[in-house]
Amino acid sequence: MSQSRFHIRPASPSTDSTFILTTFDACLPYLASIGSTSQWGTTPFTDRPNWTTETLQEIQSAATSATILCSSPPSDNNNNNNNNTDNNNNPLHIFIIESEFPPPNTPDTPPSQHIPIGFAYIRENWIPKYLSSRGILTPEDISSGIVSSNPHIKRELPPPQDFQTTAQK
Repeated sequence: MSQSRFHIRPASPSTDSTFILTTFDACLPYLASIGSTSQWGTTPFTDRPNWTTETLQEIQSAATSATILCSSPPSDNNNNNNNNTDNNNNPLHIFIIESEFPPPNTPDTPPSQHIPIGFAYIRENWIPKYLSSRGILTPEDISSGIVSSNPHIKRELPPPQDFQTTAQK
């Protein structure tokens, strides 16, 4: 059985903040190339008021949440307040995806290291305002099981009013 080429770990403020901040900025040229400047703009995220401070706080919050989750039993808290960032109710998790470099099985390779190639933000029991304000996804959807790993209680989301599905085109 082959070993995965990727390693996933919780983000650490001391080692991953620069990578996360610069990755957001690095996405802007691609987003512009696919016509998404009206959504994301062209100003680097790190030049936007308060963005860097808020993002660094999120990274620290996620690290604190990871420490709490790893050192205590899971909570049975079902607080579904929209946009609540309290670590105990709606923990934010940030994971770093790393790849081994140089790749294994390369002739005469020096000892390898893992370099970050991506990250993921995961927030429990939280719905972004852009979804909740349009009625696309609500706290009730979470509590009723629409967002669930149980396939027996999932239901399909209705398509957003201002987007057409492939079948509607």
